[in-house]
This record gives sequence, structure tokens and C-alpha cells, in this order.
Amino acid sequence: MTAADTDKISDRLVQHMGNRDWMCDVYPNSTVNVEDLHNILNIWKDRLGFIPDIIIIDYADVLAWEPDCHDERTAQNARWKRLRRLSQDWHSLVVVASQADAESFGKETLSFDNFSEDCRKYAHATGILAIHQTEEEKRLALSRVSWILGREGQPDRHTQAVVLQNPWIGRAHVDSFRRTKSYNVRPQIAGDETEESE
Repeated sequence: MTAADTDKISDRLVQHMGNRDWMCDVYPNSTVNVEDLHNILNIWKDRLGFIPDIIIIDYADVLAWEPDCHDERTAQNARWKRLRRLSQDWHSLVVVASQADAESFGKETLSFDNFSEDCRKYAHATGILAIHQTEEEKRLALSRVSWILGREGQPDRHTQAVVLQNPWIGRAHVDSFRRTKSYNVRPQIAGDETEESE
């Protein structure tokens, strides 16, 4: 994204949100860590009076290592601990994306075992959602979302929300519905008497 791209998106977002403030910063991969983000937020607070309700980081796996980390596994654990601390220090919802492991490719539905790098990231997150998508669903601009982990009680991992999207116009959400049984994503043709599969 360029500065001009950010300005255009900002203008559209402000129109949508009304008078609510928001801030955006872009950095190359592996140039800032969570400690740096904390310092940036302090600068915004001191200079602009901006205190975030929601902090969105795209995405956790491309952040730089935290200080005093000497291997990938230690760096991953330190990163997720400090992301949790970021939410506690700022009393904000912190939303981050993370990659799944290699075995997740080709799976219809991700599971608890599909974490990347270090399973200790689960210990520091309040909740983890998985986004599932087969090749057919991708072609039809569908995805499914379900809980992998939730700190407030055990979530129902079998219930999924199906999200209808329109990526061609930049709409990540057009509509959604709760999936209680499997669905047939084959388009129905006029005069086709075949029933949908259960």
C-alpha cells in the first residue's frame, strides 16, 4: 500500500464509521516487533490523544523478533505473550492473523493441531478462529469460520459460519449464515429436480 492508497481507504472508512478516529501504519516485514508497536501507540497517545479500542495486526508471523530471543521457537512464544500484554496494557481488543501448518493445505476443515511454529501461542490467546476454504468454495467466494479455542468456556468447534464474499469488489463479507449441516455448493439450474445433498 502507498500513502495515497491509505488516504483513499481512510476517507471511505471515515464515511462508513462517521466521526470515529482510526490510525494506520505500514512497515516492511520483520522491521517492527510488539515492543515497537507499543512505543508507536504511546507516541499516538502523547501527540494526538489517540487511544485504540481495537488493534489489528496483519499479521503476527511477519513481525520482527522480540529483544533477547535467540531462536524461532522462543521468539514465537515471546511474541504471543507480548501480544497478550498489549491487549492488557491498552485495554483493547487485539486482533492478529497467523498462518497454519503445512498439513492444513488440502484439509476441508482445520483443527486444533494445525498451528504453525509453536503450540504455546494457544496459551496466550483469548480466542482463536479458523478460516476454512476448499478450492470449490474459493471459486464460489465462500469461506467457513469456526472457533478453534476460546478462553471463556469450550467453544463448539463443529458449528461453522458460512461467509459469502465478493473479492472482485473488495467485499470480504456480503452475507453469512450458520452451518448446521453440510451444504451442496453446486449451483441449481432451472428445471433441475435433483435435491440438495445433506
